[in-house]
Amino acid sequence: MNYWRVTKFNPNFRERGPDSPYTIDTWIQVEDLQYKKMSVEEYLKIEDLYVRACFEFVKESKIKELDVVDFINDMSISNLLVRNNLFIKDDRKKLKKILVEELEDIVKKNLRGIVYCKLEVKGEFFIHFGYDFYMYIGSKYPCDKAILSVSDSGLFVEDFVSPYL
Repeated sequence: MNYWRVTKFNPNFRERGPDSPYTIDTWIQVEDLQYKKMSVEEYLKIEDLYVRACFEFVKESKIKELDVVDFINDMSISNLLVRNNLFIKDDRKKLKKILVEELEDIVKKNLRGIVYCKLEVKGEFFIHFGYDFYMYIGSKYPCDKAILSVSDSGLFVEDFVSPYL
């Protein structure tokens, strides 16, 4: 299995290595809109890069549907998301599988803190969402094209095992 961490954070700005703190003061979650650390437009641009990254890795890994693991949908409704037209309603209490066509919706909801879940194909592929806009991807394929495409988009792809395994 191959493992990566996909982030908006340039690894050159970590103090001492991949597990150390990031040294640049930047936004780390959608809720940072309230502190005016970024604009809604900037947030949406980065969020779109994460969504596209997921599609790149899913495509190269030949995935058609994903198991939804540890689905939580009891997050409180954020007034900040509502005010900025970023809230996406989701009344589901259970979710077991999604088709690739549903990936964009569930990725956005994870990044915005509307729901939480892990997306997996047992022994073949996963997408895990961590705190502070860290996303972890694993695949039985090396995904060289996805890595190049995602890196070219402005996100950073590092070899890194998901802490959520």
